[in-house]
Amino acid sequence: MNTKHAGLSFVVALVLTALLLASCGGGGAPAVPTGVVPEATESPDQAGRPIPTPDEPLRIWGQHDLTNAENPPSVLMNQRIADFEAATGITVEYEQVAWDQLAPKLALAVTSGGDVPDLVEAGSQHIPSLLDAGALMPLDRLFPAADAPWIADMSYTDIVACVYNGERVCISNLVRSSITYYRTADFPDGFPTTSEAWLAAAPELAANDQFMSSFFANREYAAVELTWAQWIYSNGGQIFDAEGKPVWANAQVVEVLEFGRDMFANDYLPEVILTGDFAAAEAPWIDGSAASFRGGTWSVLFVPELDDQLDAGAVGIAGGLSFNGNDPSIFLVAENWVVPMGARNAGGAALWIDQFMEPELLAAWSAAQVGIPTRTAALEVGEFDDPFFVEASTLMAAQGRFMEQSPYYVESLNALAIAIQEIMLDPSIDIQEHLTEAQDDVLQRFW
Repeated sequence: MNTKHAGLSFVVALVLTALLLASCGGGGAPAVPTGVVPEATESPDQAGRPIPTPDEPLRIWGQHDLTNAENPPSVLMNQRIADFEAATGITVEYEQVAWDQLAPKLALAVTSGGDVPDLVEAGSQHIPSLLDAGALMPLDRLFPAADAPWIADMSYTDIVACVYNGERVCISNLVRSSITYYRTADFPDGFPTTSEAWLAAAPELAANDQFMSSFFANREYAAVELTWAQWIYSNGGQIFDAEGKPVWANAQVVEVLEFGRDMFANDYLPEVILTGDFAAAEAPWIDGSAASFRGGTWSVLFVPELDDQLDAGAVGIAGGLSFNGNDPSIFLVAENWVVPMGARNAGGAALWIDQFMEPELLAAWSAAQVGIPTRTAALEVGEFDDPFFVEASTLMAAQGRFMEQSPYYVESLNALAIAIQEIMLDPSIDIQEHLTEAQDDVLQRFW
């Protein structure tokens, strides 16, 4: 994936504008996630924005390992911290937190009265549960139009992700998605995009000792987000209702899991993806035993040689999998900055975000994360006129969907992931009964 082409072509601009303005909802997904009422917000608080002082450090929780000089986001974050400290005199204290622990750790810190940072990275899927925990500071006071004119340049993606019932609670900086990588030599006629086509293509691959695909399918919520939920949505199914209560014990989900069970039973999918971690799911792709791999736009940062294979045309990309003629769906996530309730240096946090959202920096950050920036100005100065970005953003615009929301998002999806793993590993389990048991358990525990 060569991102060195400067300038934004007319075609790319059209594609990215569609992505940013069309709510990033494809496949029949609602334009706005459940419970969100995006409205224009102008609420400059009379008290004004808190003034940051050099005497108070800015404490940030993020997912990046600042000691990793080979990781582009880590390198860029180190530079951002150095530039911010030099420009403001404010010391930045950065703590690395595992990406899947950022939201739970923040919720616990706020609800327990623990040590709260000033700024935290948070994925869009975690915003509802953080709101339910009372962990997020409303941001309209921090970013009134007079102090943050760049807000007017933000995409509709940002509104969907960060404006709840007319009130801003986060600032989106980029959007990314799940995506499927496939070896073009194994699919000369293009990658199959329906469940029926998968079942038709898999036997020939199996005869040559190849798996149809590989993807993370362990007992963690990310397995649901990235694959199972997208197949469920592509089959017209539902995981949560409007209140965020689980409703996954339904016929559409059962049908998807029957498909998955058949794929595993016939050795069309490697069983290791059910029990291993992310690296285990990538291994069949890396060693060549899987003809495709469901990762994300971010996979080029972690999977060896993938970047070069894309440039050479040896690997192509595809979107979601359609069931029963429904539109396919892929996982869409906005990466956001949030300011926690109880932050001691909210003014410093606002200043950090102001600088972070400058077009040149935001464009570089988004490209390093292999994502699409949420400011139009960043698109215009960035390096997104590249075949990979064009194709990926086209798929995002056509098929991208934010997850349904729940105040107990992680807990619920972890329970579903465990149930699905057990269903895949044990053919004797009745799918409908097992889903109902998991659903009832979550309802009993949280509702």
